[in-house]
Amino acid sequence: MNPSKTDGGRLITYENCESETAIQEFILMQNQYEEITGRPIIRNYKDAKKQSSVLITMRQSFAPNEVDADTAHVIGCELAKRFFGNGAKYQYVVATHINAHCIHNHITWNVVSDNLTKFKEDLSAHQRMQSISDKLCEEYGLSIVVPNPNRDKRHRYTWINPKSYRTYIKNDIDRCIEKAKTYEEFLALMSEDYFCKTSGKYLAFRHRTNGQKRNIRVYTLGEAYRESAIRQRIASGIFIPVQETAQPQTYSQQLRDIQNMFHTKGVLRENKIKSYKDFASIISRIADQSLDLQTSMRTLETRMDNLQEITDSFDVLEKNQPVMDELDAALLKDRYRLQHRDSITAYQTAAAILQKHRINAKDDSSRKKYQALFQDASGKLETLWKQYDSLQAELQKISEAKRTIEKVYTEERTQGGILNER
Repeated sequence: MNPSKTDGGRLITYENCESETAIQEFILMQNQYEEITGRPIIRNYKDAKKQSSVLITMRQSFAPNEVDADTAHVIGCELAKRFFGNGAKYQYVVATHINAHCIHNHITWNVVSDNLTKFKEDLSAHQRMQSISDKLCEEYGLSIVVPNPNRDKRHRYTWINPKSYRTYIKNDIDRCIEKAKTYEEFLALMSEDYFCKTSGKYLAFRHRTNGQKRNIRVYTLGEAYRESAIRQRIASGIFIPVQETAQPQTYSQQLRDIQNMFHTKGVLRENKIKSYKDFASIISRIADQSLDLQTSMRTLETRMDNLQEITDSFDVLEKNQPVMDELDAALLKDRYRLQHRDSITAYQTAAAILQKHRINAKDDSSRKKYQALFQDASGKLETLWKQYDSLQAELQKISEAKRTIEKVYTEERTQGGILNER
C-alpha cells in the first residue's frame, strides 16, 4: 500500500491509485468500462428504490478509548486487504477519522475493478466484511459490536417488548443497589449491561443488547429511583422519601394499599422472608441465576450462528449448482462467468465455508445433521429464555414487595414490624 498521509483529522492510505489523482483514476476506470462493455455506470431503473453507485463505502467502528489511531488504521488497511483478497483489483482508499467521538475507518472503493467488472453490492458483501472485521478485532484483543438481536431469525428470542424496558431497568437498579457499597460501585455494576449517562442534569441508562433505543432517565421511574434516592438506598439500605403534607386517601387508593399488602404478605410467606435483610440474599440469588442463564444463552446463540452459516451454505450450493453445471459445458467460459458472477461467487464462498468446517458438501446426511442440530439449539434457547423471563417475573414480585415494605416503614417506622431488626 502507498504510505499513509495525515489530512486534518484523518489518516489516509491509497491502494491501486495515487493520492493526488485518485478521483481522476476512478473516473478513467469507469470511462474504460463504458467504452469496452457498452454499458453505462449510471442506469435508470423503473424501481425508484434501486440506484446506481459509482463509489461504495463501508464503515468500521471501534469502542471509545479502546484503540489508538495508528492501530485502527492498520486494522482498516488489513480489513480492506483481506476483503478484496487475491481476486479482481479495486482502487480504494482507507481513511481513519481520529478527531471524532470514537475512532473509526471509512473504506471507499471504485465500483469498477481492473478487469472491468462491477462490484455487486449485496447483503453477502456486508456480511463478509463484518466477519473479517470481527476476526481482526479478536486478533487485536478488541471488543466486537453485538448485532441487533431482532435483525434475523437466529435471535428472534432475544427481543424484549419495549413496554418492559422500564421494569427491567428498575429490577437491575434494585439488584445493583443491593450489591454495591458505594455509588461509584453501583455505576460500575450497571455499566456491565447498560450505557450509563452520568453527565448532564439527570442520570440515565440504556441497555446494551436488548433493543432499547433511547436513554431512560431514572427520575421517570419513580421517586425511589432518582439519583439522590439511589445514593440514599446504597448508604442506608432504605429509601425514606421527603414527607409531604398528608392528603386524605380516596377509597380507590385505600383499596389498592390493602391489595398490595395482601400480595406482599403472600410473597413474604412464599419466599420465607422474615427480616429486611432477607431481601438482599434473595435478589442476589436471582441476579446470579439470571447472569448464568445469560452466559448460557450467549454461548448457545454463537453456536446457532455457526450452525446457521453451515445450513445456509448447503442451501446456496443447491440453489447455484445448475449454474456451475452449465459452466463446464459453456463454450465462452469468460463471458459465462461474467454473466453469472454473483452466483459463481456465492457458490465458491459457500463451498469454502463447508471446507473450513471439514464438511463434505455432497453428503446429504451432513446437511440433515446440521439442520437438526440448529433446531435442537433453537429449542434449547427458547427454553432458556422462558427460564430467564420467569426469574425476572420473580424478581419483579420481590422488588414490589420490598418497595411496599419500605413504604409501610416510612409511614409507621416507630411502631416496629418486619423491618425492625432484632
